[in-house]
Amino acid sequence: MAYGRKLKGTSRRVPITVHAPLDRLDAIDEYVEERRQQEGKAYSRSDFYEEAAALYLERLGRGQTE
Repeated sequence: MAYGRKLKGTSRRVPITVHAPLDRLDAIDEYVEERRQQEGKAYSRSDFYEEAAALYLERLGRGQTE
């Protein structure tokens, strides 16, 4: 069974599980909905976590630039 979006280019995607308190999840969902409305295009909780992880790694000096 495939999960998530289709592969883009040569990158790979693997499913992960994220455990978060419900209040944090509610805040993330509100943010995701705001981004969808502001940008007028698809934006998901997965997109949020991807951006958050990239920003965190960048701050640690381990991020990749594309």
